[in-house]
Amino acid sequence: MSVFTQAEVAYLRSQPLMRFASASPTGRPDVSPVVFSLDGDDIVTSGFDIPRTVRYRNVRANPRVTVVVDDLA
Repeated sequence: MSVFTQAEVAYLRSQPLMRFASASPTGRPDVSPVVFSLDGDDIVTSGFDIPRTVRYRNVRANPRVTVVVDDLA
């Protein structure tokens, strides 16, 4: 059973952009606009040289994140 309903999956697949919020080990916030897609129950982002990004380092140190999907018309 999926963590998303069919309506949620349809909505997420219709939207290409979200905000990805993470925090450093000291609590410093970082919010990045990212493209995303669904792979089963996983929300997947991509980019160039991900291991060098603040987002990647933050998630390695603190896996708690928040995502906000941009509701584009």
